[in-house]
Amino acid sequence: MILSFLVTALLPFGLMTVFSYQTYFGGLLHRVSEYSQEVVGRMARELDEYFLDIEALLTKEQDFYLDQLIKLVENNDFNNRKYVFRIWEDLNNLQRVKPDVEELSIIFPNGRRLSSYGLYTLDYERYLRSGCGL
Repeated sequence: MILSFLVTALLPFGLMTVFSYQTYFGGLLHRVSEYSQEVVGRMARELDEYFLDIEALLTKEQDFYLDQLIKLVENNDFNNRKYVFRIWEDLNNLQRVKPDVEELSIIFPNGRRLSSYGLYTLDYERYLRSGCGL
């Protein structure tokens, strides 16, 4: 009698335990799957946006100030502040838009470099002699 009572009491309890476990586990798998798909979708959107921004930076349409500065540099006139400051502002703004970009710069053949940090000159001859360029 005690044995039959235990079987009749434990059998429904065991069945409910198995049913609850399967329901909980199925719901958990579904929520984890949805969350994973959402995270992957968000990362894909952010990567697409990042690459579109990089492409926009690399294919930037012609800039009057940059064209004029290149012409001045080719004629050894690098001291036109109007063009230098305007391009420096553009480089600084681009770096603010993409904070993970460490430095944006334009390097001219004569060693002058206009970057988001400012204007400076790189002595290529000394750089190569020091062995750093090898």
